[in-house]
Order: sequence, then structure tokens, then C-alpha cells
Amino acid sequence: MIHNLAVRCAAYIAANLSMEVSQQEVVAYGLEVIIGGLLKLIALIIFSVFLGIIPQLWTAYIVLAFFRLSAGGPHCSTYYGCMIWTIISLSSIGVIAKYITVDILVLNLMFYIAMIIGIIEVIILVPADTETKPITRAEDRRRNKLWTLAVFFGYFCLWHVLDLPNSLRLSACLILLFQQFMLTPWGYKMMAQLDKLLIFRPLREEEV
Repeated sequence: MIHNLAVRCAAYIAANLSMEVSQQEVVAYGLEVIIGGLLKLIALIIFSVFLGIIPQLWTAYIVLAFFRLSAGGPHCSTYYGCMIWTIISLSSIGVIAKYITVDILVLNLMFYIAMIIGIIEVIILVPADTETKPITRAEDRRRNKLWTLAVFFGYFCLWHVLDLPNSLRLSACLILLFQQFMLTPWGYKMMAQLDKLLIFRPLREEEV
């Protein structure tokens, strides 16, 4: 549905601006990314407000976004599967972080464990690519490793500089540890099984 909407919008724009076919395809792809991203953000806003976990969910989302951009990891094969999995995982972490009280000493221990695991994964697993988007160039892999180390250094600084509530610290720790698990072979296997459950039958043109 999103793809068809983006294609139709791009066709309308191309017709009015006299674009070439190649330019129309670029516009369609950009619109698809924008529309899909907006829908995901709207869904996350609705769920975070409904569950009363706005700060916890969005803390997890921000931490996850920077980590995934640099380190990579497994993906769902469909947009809707990705959106559902993102909502479920972030909402679950947000609820846990809000309603479970954890002492700051335990939180510090969790954070330092996540830092140690992160450094080990940078050396061994990062960048965690996929079959559809492999990262084979040594220069690209080295850049991703350095980028991920910089992200962890930023997390380390923010952890000690910001005076965050324990619920937000717990949310950050949980999403870090969970995403670190997803970079492992077990995480890839789990995502493969979840992907089978979250695959949606493609819509025919007459159904759109």
C-alpha cells in the first residue's frame, strides 16, 4: 500500500514537472521512505501516549537508532513486519522501565556490562550486515567499527553527565543489551523466526 501510494504520488509529480523515468523512480523511493518513516513515528507516538511511557519509549528509541545505524543488525523482510516488531519491542521495554524499580548501583552495573559487551562486539561482530545488504569493503567495515565505538563513547559520557531518572537509565540499558543480543547468531535466528510470523501477504493492485 505504501509503495503503491508513493509510486502514484511520484507519477503525479513527474507529470507536472516533466521528469524522466529514472528521476520518477528516485522520487518514488524517497516518498516511500518518508511515508513509511512517518507512519512508524505516528504509531510509536500513539502507543507511547496510550501506555503512558513517552519518556521511556523514546529514550529507548533514540539509543536504538544510533546503535543500529552504526552497528547494523538483522531486519524484518517487510515494512509492516518491521513496524510491528519495533512497536512491540520498544513498548515492552518502556513498560518494564516504567513499572520496575531498579537501584542505581544495579543500573550502573548493567550499563558497564553493556559497554564491555559492546566493545567485544565491535571487535568481533560489527558491522552486523545482512544477505541483502552485505558490507564487504574493509574500509566500510572499519568505518562502521569506529562509528560504533564513537556511539558508545557518547553513551558513556551522557550516562555520567546527564541527571536522568532511573526509569530512563533502565530503558537505555535494556535496549542496549537487547540490541547487543540481536547482533549475535542467536539474535539473527530469532529474527528469522519472527520474520516468518510477521510477513504479510502482498496486496494485489485491485485491493489497493
